[in-house]
Amino acid sequence: MLAQMAALDLYLPSELAAIAPDTVRPMSVDEYMQLADHGAFDDEKVELLGGVVVVMSAQGDEHRHLVTLLTRLLARRLTDDFMVTPQCTYRLSQYSAPEPDFAVVTAASVWNAPQRAVWMLEVAYTSQHKDRGIKALLYAAGGIPEYWVIDAKTMTVDIHREPSPDGYRSITRHSELAPIAPQAVPSLVFSLRDLMTDRIAL
Repeated sequence: MLAQMAALDLYLPSELAAIAPDTVRPMSVDEYMQLADHGAFDDEKVELLGGVVVVMSAQGDEHRHLVTLLTRLLARRLTDDFMVTPQCTYRLSQYSAPEPDFAVVTAASVWNAPQRAVWMLEVAYTSQHKDRGIKALLYAAGGIPEYWVIDAKTMTVDIHREPSPDGYRSITRHSELAPIAPQAVPSLVFSLRDLMTDRIAL
């Protein structure tokens, strides 16, 4: 719970952070989903991070283009052991239900709740601070084995591995020319340059 409140502090406005955690109660995923089912968030795109409902950034053309290309790549190149759920709510913990751009889950768990993710991907254009900060901490604490942040501005990939309650122990940055592959699917090798120029064998 202390880790969840630490994550909560990262997202509260400074005026509220001064009084947390005495008066601010984190929202649970069950409460959040119940509100969503009743249309509380119909007019805006949000996600639950560390008990706090966070409004997500609008998606620009660069973000949408990368997501489109990655969707095709993952749909065609993932092995039968895995499935991809793009831009869907993922029950990560009691207080977190992020909406990653891609959650790659085991095929055996795709109909279960919670699903078992082996690889998370976020495409960042204006959300780098959130994706490399609180989301990385929450994914690591939630035991997600591998987490990628693809920066659409710099065309680099931050690969996070070796999750722990305090964050990922291994974080490496790769250029757009570097061949990269997830640990769960080592045959899925590609570079951002090849992805963006549509030179990947599908």
